[in-house]
Amino acid sequence: MPDVDTGPLLKPNDEIRFLDSHRPDLADGDYEITLKQSVPSLGIEAQRSLQFSVAGPRFALQPSEIASQFPPKGAKGDFESVLPHVLLSRSTLPWERSALGGESNDRPGDPPSWLALLVFTEEEIAGREHIVKASDLLTNKQNPPARGARFLPLKQAAGDDPQLPVHVLELPLELAREVLPKAADLAFLTSARQVIKADGEGTATGQGMVIANRLPHPGKRNFVHLVSIEQQYQLRSGADPKQPWAATHAHWSDLTQPGAGIQLVSLASWDFFCEPDHGDLQSILNSLRVAPLALSTEGLGASQKAVYEGHVPLEHRLAAGNRTASWYRGPLQTTYRGVNLPLPTRQSRDLIRIDEFTGMAEVSYAAAWELGRLLALKSPVIGIGLNQWKRQVAHAGHRAAHADLLDELDQQIPSSPVLPPQIAAWFENALGRLASLPFDYLIPDPELLPPETMAWFSLDRAWMAALYDGAFSIGRGSNRQLDADRQLAHALPKVGTRSGFIVRSRAVSGWTDLLVDGYRTQAGQSPLLEPIRHERIGRDTLLVLYAGPIDAVSIHLHPQALHFGFDGSAESGFQKDGHPVKLSQPGRVVDLAELAASLGVTGAHDFTLEMIEPTASISHRFTVPHD
Repeated sequence: MPDVDTGPLLKPNDEIRFLDSHRPDLADGDYEITLKQSVPSLGIEAQRSLQFSVAGPRFALQPSEIASQFPPKGAKGDFESVLPHVLLSRSTLPWERSALGGESNDRPGDPPSWLALLVFTEEEIAGREHIVKASDLLTNKQNPPARGARFLPLKQAAGDDPQLPVHVLELPLELAREVLPKAADLAFLTSARQVIKADGEGTATGQGMVIANRLPHPGKRNFVHLVSIEQQYQLRSGADPKQPWAATHAHWSDLTQPGAGIQLVSLASWDFFCEPDHGDLQSILNSLRVAPLALSTEGLGASQKAVYEGHVPLEHRLAAGNRTASWYRGPLQTTYRGVNLPLPTRQSRDLIRIDEFTGMAEVSYAAAWELGRLLALKSPVIGIGLNQWKRQVAHAGHRAAHADLLDELDQQIPSSPVLPPQIAAWFENALGRLASLPFDYLIPDPELLPPETMAWFSLDRAWMAALYDGAFSIGRGSNRQLDADRQLAHALPKVGTRSGFIVRSRAVSGWTDLLVDGYRTQAGQSPLLEPIRHERIGRDTLLVLYAGPIDAVSIHLHPQALHFGFDGSAESGFQKDGHPVKLSQPGRVVDLAELAASLGVTGAHDFTLEMIEPTASISHRFTVPHD
């Protein structure tokens, strides 16, 4: 049974909560449970141990672990004042291991995350990415950082595969010391996000979040790497064990004399361009072209009307094998035509119409009928179930026709069975909300929806009626069955006025928390309508459908969506809420601990809230004809 998304992860009234951390019950590693039993009176002393391991990602992340990243992969825009970040699908992932080494995890304060997000220019890491085996990074015992080392060896766990290929960065020592977070910054770089649903559905699945500590370099291609810093922060010699780890630890490369460079495991990476290309969300939304779903009508002559209505000419193979061209238009209409179809029908060719201006066949409704029939046949539950229900209704009708005989036999007159709920739900979701319709049937030509375009529409009710009738035609092989279906059509879910819009843009692929609100602005009121479908139907394409007419739309991010950054520029100096931001020069690394102190925050959740920047938005009003 196909299902549809009825809204984005974040809805306007949902509440977002940021947490300092979301720690798992057991961190990754090897464990031993020992059970002892003592009965002195019987002289019994028994003991048994059980070893087990908790194994999670260590040297690589699956693509599904990354929920989103910002700036988007391959994006071009003025990102010089924003801190890149990554959202992780599992909220506990950043704390399943620790950045502290040795016995440091027992010190005051929750251990910091084992993940860090580092930003580089193309020149800084050119030729410095390599593939090594995990065995090159593992040891059977915990070793202190050695003089001249490039990597702090990790103790091999039971779940580690020594032959696993590992992506590593070989960084020059001075660059590594500049971009690696200071111990005092670690607590502000990771947090967890939870969504509290306004509709009472409870807390949505949380997400882990990692923020970079370095601003992108303007005018350059920037690379972001999510790296492992597992056990790499060591206790300084002579440090007070009563002090929190943030004041007593440093990266191992600061405590010894490494080689000319050090290695870091890269778990995931992406790149973007930081340049004034108007690639920020506000610029992208402002540049969206709002247009109907129709090809250009310039210089078309007799074809102009058909093209204006959204038709496209497609190759049509006739039953005899000949080839011709016919007009086709999907269910998304921007002009109203008021078509009356001879439904129900036994065959799709009864729905073929002839365009009066070009003489070409118009097969839109015939194609819809055939598609509905094929979709019903594709699902045995629907095809077989629908045919069985029709037979049961016919049987109940035959018995009811002999009511007098049934009364003499003291038998109850049967009632006609209702349409099974799963079949009714299939008509509503798979067909009524377009969930099972191939994209080519909705947008038959890519030129109807070019990049950076938003198009509004209403559903062609005649097209939808043909789609429904095609699906309902299962078992319709005679005129008698056609008449029976005509009497049963009332049992199908009704498709009333439905409208919406479809967006194809970088905004859809780059901003996962994008909200699209539809409004009905009649009689001076602007009620917000709940979508019956809100779903990405491609990497950069979003379809939103409403049960009712809309004539205005607002596109924006959730007020608490993630976008971290500063005010100002490199020339004037960056600020946050009036406080100057301290940057290393020319590395552009932010002193996060100092910034948090100036903002008066002490935890990652408060710091995250303070760093959120205002969100972009646009609004459009339009007129969509409805049936």
